[in-house]
Amino acid sequence: MAYSSIVGVCGRVVLTLPRYLFVALLGFSIGTGVLWSLIEFAGFPTVAAGATAGMLSIVHDFTWHERWTFASARHGSIAPRFLRFFLSKAGGYFVALGTLVALVEGVGLHYLLANIFAVGASFIWNYTLSITWIWRVRS
Repeated sequence: MAYSSIVGVCGRVVLTLPRYLFVALLGFSIGTGVLWSLIEFAGFPTVAAGATAGMLSIVHDFTWHERWTFASARHGSIAPRFLRFFLSKAGGYFVALGTLVALVEGVGLHYLLANIFAVGASFIWNYTLSITWIWRVRS
Protein backbone atom coordinates (compact mmCIF):
# COMPACT_ATOMS: atom_id res chain seq x y z
CA MET A 1 0.00 0.00 0.00
CA ALA A 2 1.43 3.37 -0.99
CA TYR A 3 2.15 5.99 1.67
CA SER A 4 -0.54 8.32 0.32
CA SER A 5 -3.09 5.51 0.55
CA ILE A 6 -2.19 4.85 4.17
CA VAL A 7 -2.48 8.57 4.99
CA GLY A 8 -5.84 8.67 3.21
CA VAL A 9 -7.17 5.71 5.15
CA CYS A 10 -5.89 7.10 8.47
CA GLY A 11 -7.43 10.49 7.74
CA ARG A 12 -10.72 8.87 6.88
CA VAL A 13 -10.70 6.88 10.12
CA VAL A 14 -9.96 10.05 12.12
CA LEU A 15 -12.94 11.76 10.49
CA THR A 16 -15.46 8.92 10.53
CA LEU A 17 -14.67 6.91 13.66
CA PRO A 18 -16.00 9.51 16.16
CA ARG A 19 -19.23 9.83 14.16
CA TYR A 20 -19.48 6.06 13.78
CA LEU A 21 -19.01 5.63 17.51
CA PHE A 22 -21.63 8.30 18.30
CA VAL A 23 -24.18 6.64 15.98
CA ALA A 24 -23.32 3.22 17.41
CA LEU A 25 -23.79 4.46 20.98
CA LEU A 26 -27.10 6.05 20.08
CA GLY A 27 -28.22 2.85 18.33
CA PHE A 28 -27.00 0.81 21.28
CA SER A 29 -28.99 2.99 23.69
CA ILE A 30 -32.15 2.68 21.62
CA GLY A 31 -31.63 -1.07 21.18
CA THR A 32 -30.98 -1.54 24.89
CA GLY A 33 -34.11 0.41 25.75
CA VAL A 34 -36.14 -1.76 23.39
CA LEU A 35 -34.50 -4.93 24.78
CA TRP A 36 -35.29 -3.87 28.34
CA SER A 37 -38.86 -2.86 27.51
CA LEU A 38 -39.64 -6.07 25.65
CA ILE A 39 -38.26 -8.28 28.42
CA GLU A 40 -39.51 -6.33 31.44
CA PHE A 41 -42.89 -5.09 30.20
CA ALA A 42 -43.88 -7.39 27.33
CA GLY A 43 -42.44 -10.63 28.74
CA PHE A 44 -40.49 -11.49 25.57
CA PRO A 45 -37.90 -14.27 25.82
CA THR A 46 -34.27 -13.08 25.57
CA VAL A 47 -33.79 -14.31 21.99
CA ALA A 48 -36.93 -12.61 20.64
CA ALA A 49 -36.25 -9.35 22.48
CA GLY A 50 -32.60 -9.38 21.36
CA ALA A 51 -33.54 -10.06 17.74
CA THR A 52 -36.11 -7.26 17.67
CA ALA A 53 -33.81 -4.74 19.34
CA GLY A 54 -30.99 -5.70 16.99
CA MET A 55 -33.05 -5.19 13.84
CA LEU A 56 -34.26 -1.77 15.00
CA SER A 57 -30.66 -0.78 15.70
CA ILE A 58 -29.59 -1.84 12.19
CA VAL A 59 -32.16 0.41 10.52
CA HIS A 60 -31.32 3.30 12.87
CA ASP A 61 -27.57 3.00 12.29
CA PHE A 62 -27.84 2.77 8.50
CA THR A 63 -29.97 5.89 8.34
CA TRP A 64 -27.51 7.95 10.40
CA HIS A 65 -24.41 6.57 8.67
CA GLU A 66 -25.91 7.20 5.25
CA ARG A 67 -26.89 10.78 6.05
CA TRP A 68 -24.05 11.83 8.36
CA THR A 69 -21.09 9.51 9.08
CA PHE A 70 -20.35 8.56 5.48
CA ALA A 71 -22.36 11.21 3.61
CA SER A 72 -19.34 12.17 1.47
CA ALA A 73 -18.88 8.56 0.32
CA ARG A 74 -22.43 8.09 -0.99
CA HIS A 75 -22.66 7.32 -4.67
CA GLY A 76 -25.16 5.46 -6.75
CA SER A 77 -28.36 3.95 -5.47
CA ILE A 78 -29.09 3.60 -1.77
CA ALA A 79 -30.45 0.05 -2.16
CA PRO A 80 -27.10 -1.71 -2.78
CA ARG A 81 -25.54 0.14 0.17
CA PHE A 82 -28.40 -0.89 2.44
CA LEU A 83 -28.07 -4.51 1.27
CA ARG A 84 -24.29 -4.48 1.91
CA PHE A 85 -24.86 -2.81 5.29
CA PHE A 86 -27.49 -5.36 6.23
CA LEU A 87 -25.28 -8.28 5.17
CA SER A 88 -22.27 -6.90 7.01
CA LYS A 89 -24.33 -6.28 10.12
CA ALA A 90 -25.80 -9.78 9.87
CA GLY A 91 -22.40 -11.29 10.64
CA GLY A 92 -21.90 -9.00 13.62
CA TYR A 93 -25.56 -9.34 14.56
CA PHE A 94 -25.41 -13.12 14.84
CA VAL A 95 -22.18 -12.91 16.81
CA ALA A 96 -23.82 -10.38 19.14
CA LEU A 97 -27.05 -12.36 19.49
CA GLY A 98 -25.15 -15.59 20.12
CA THR A 99 -22.99 -13.82 22.70
CA LEU A 100 -26.07 -12.33 24.39
CA VAL A 101 -27.87 -15.66 24.64
CA ALA A 102 -24.73 -17.56 25.72
CA LEU A 103 -23.94 -15.06 28.46
CA VAL A 104 -27.53 -14.81 29.72
CA GLU A 105 -28.67 -18.41 29.37
CA GLY A 106 -25.31 -20.18 29.74
CA VAL A 107 -23.39 -18.06 32.23
CA GLY A 108 -26.29 -16.38 34.01
CA LEU A 109 -25.07 -12.84 33.36
CA HIS A 110 -27.73 -10.12 33.55
CA TYR A 111 -29.09 -9.43 30.06
CA LEU A 112 -28.16 -5.72 30.09
CA LEU A 113 -24.53 -6.41 31.02
CA ALA A 114 -24.39 -9.28 28.53
CA ASN A 115 -25.71 -6.94 25.86
CA ILE A 116 -22.75 -4.58 26.38
CA PHE A 117 -20.33 -7.42 25.67
CA ALA A 118 -22.41 -8.63 22.73
CA VAL A 119 -22.50 -5.24 21.04
CA GLY A 120 -18.82 -4.62 21.71
CA ALA A 121 -17.90 -7.93 20.09
CA SER A 122 -19.26 -6.82 16.73
CA PHE A 123 -18.11 -3.16 16.71
CA ILE A 124 -14.72 -3.56 14.95
CA TRP A 125 -16.17 -5.97 12.39
CA ASN A 126 -18.96 -3.56 11.48
CA TYR A 127 -16.79 -0.44 11.27
CA THR A 128 -14.16 -2.16 9.15
CA LEU A 129 -16.75 -3.35 6.64
CA SER A 130 -18.38 0.08 6.63
CA ILE A 131 -15.20 1.87 5.55
CA THR A 132 -13.90 -0.84 3.22
CA TRP A 133 -17.02 -2.23 1.57
CA ILE A 134 -20.21 -0.28 2.11
CA TRP A 135 -19.06 3.34 1.93
CA ARG A 136 -15.62 2.84 0.42
CA VAL A 137 -14.04 5.82 -1.25
CA ARG A 138 -13.73 5.28 -4.96
CA SER A 139 -10.68 6.54 -6.79
